[in-house]
Amino acid sequence: MHPNWIFAGLTAACAYDLDHSYALHHSMIICIASAYSPSPHQSRQLKRIYMRNVNHTRTSSIPVTDIHRTLIDCATLFPFADALPMFDSAARKGVSIVGLPDRCRTLGIDSANVTALCTYTDPLSENGGESFARATIIQLGFVVPRLQRPFANPANPSAPLRADFTWELPGGVIIVAEFDGMGKYVMTDTKRSSIQAKVHAEREREDQLKSQGVTTIVRFEFEDLTHPERLERKLLQAGVPKRQ
Repeated sequence: MHPNWIFAGLTAACAYDLDHSYALHHSMIICIASAYSPSPHQSRQLKRIYMRNVNHTRTSSIPVTDIHRTLIDCATLFPFADALPMFDSAARKGVSIVGLPDRCRTLGIDSANVTALCTYTDPLSENGGESFARATIIQLGFVVPRLQRPFANPANPSAPLRADFTWELPGGVIIVAEFDGMGKYVMTDTKRSSIQAKVHAEREREDQLKSQGVTTIVRFEFEDLTHPERLERKLLQAGVPKRQ
């Protein structure tokens, strides 16, 4: 219907398969690049992102802004916590984010959020949920954790246990935080025995981590991210320090 449209922003992020929250699609807006400023009479379901020059490519069989411009636009459109999963996801795919703040300045775009996102981007983040969780931890002022630290797995030495978030403090203190995303408990068979098996596996995992020097394990869920004061309380009680 619109062969000349070049998709941008969140629409381009979808085409690139960058991690992000489904909640960002609540208004079902399509984003396109435009050489014209947005009009007050445009469709509520169409967002035009002004660009003097559009560098574009094709992915998922549609024309989109290049990946770097897509990241910059998403960083401009969304808060830090919503954009970090996209940046982590891009880095995990091998996209270099070096020079993005400079490109913002060249384009006349405020680079503050892009600079912060580039500072904290980590390709070791395994999924969007973990990225969103780390963004919340950062925004709460805590020391940035190490991601996916390996621990020996006696049951399967070739597959080490990896902790979602780890803090190593003076005196041999090792704090591990595990994000219990919904995916860990989604199952086709909801029998009590299945739930018990999963709980038992988690307990075994905790025992193995503690046998290797982990002093404290704190678990949190997505609901703790939507009520960050709860996450803050859990991390403080576990002894996680805040940045000076």
